Amino acid sequence: MGFKFGKTIATQESTEVGRPDYIPVDTRTHPFVFDAKGTDTQDLSWHYPQIKKYIESQGLRYGILTNMRDLDVYTYEKGIEIEEYDFNFVKLYQDYRQSPLTCLEEENSKRFLNFVERFSYTPLTTEKKIERIAKAEPWTGKEELNVKALTDQLRHIVNILHDDVKQHKSELSAMAEAGSVSDEHIAGEIEEICAHISGREIEEVDAETFIKFMNAEEATLYGKARTAFFHRVAYFAMTRLLLARV
Repeated sequence: MGFKFGKTIATQESTEVGRPDYIPVDTRTHPFVFDAKGTDTQDLSWHYPQIKKYIESQGLRYGILTNMRDLDVYTYEKGIEIEEYDFNFVKLYQDYRQSPLTCLEEENSKRFLNFVERFSYTPLTTEKKIERIAKAEPWTGKEELNVKALTDQLRHIVNILHDDVKQHKSELSAMAEAGSVSDEHIAGEIEEICAHISGREIEEVDAETFIKFMNAEEATLYGKARTAFFHRVAYFAMTRLLLARV
């Protein structure tokens, strides 16, 4: 389906309405929840009230239930399956074994293909992501926040920003040389981190100290302090993005 566990799809934390097995991180693009039941489940519709609660609490459109024999798709409005997406795993296998060349012509196979086309991961360009954020509907107040998924995503964003800062270290040095940023101010922050890491007193800094910090090896005290400073920059940038959205 194209999803990557921990990045584009995650497990849901236990909430008042229970805990579905999987939910996409971007539920605006992928508005569904996926829940697997035991193979001893004979009638998936028995679990509709539960999947309906998941749909409502997350503000979604679809709820997917499977017992690894059948797969049924439901919506919040109706307690019956959406037949165009429902399929049987066993029949898929049997049809393929019987005729690999014509199995896709079977009704069950067509439903499977409909399901894959509708619920597979959809990559978005940067422009599309910005558009989705800008046009995102406000919460209704019934949704429940997935704290773990949110925390994982924030850490992922910070790591992306941190890597970007590291790659542009030479540009930061050029900006300091041109006077666009204060090299002594940055050096002062890194020196404070050095003192905190080593337990020593804070030392005086100047433009030459800044150059030493920028050129230091990663494993040295200066290098570790510089890495911590870049993480500060990443967290600050991420926080500003959150505040802009709020």
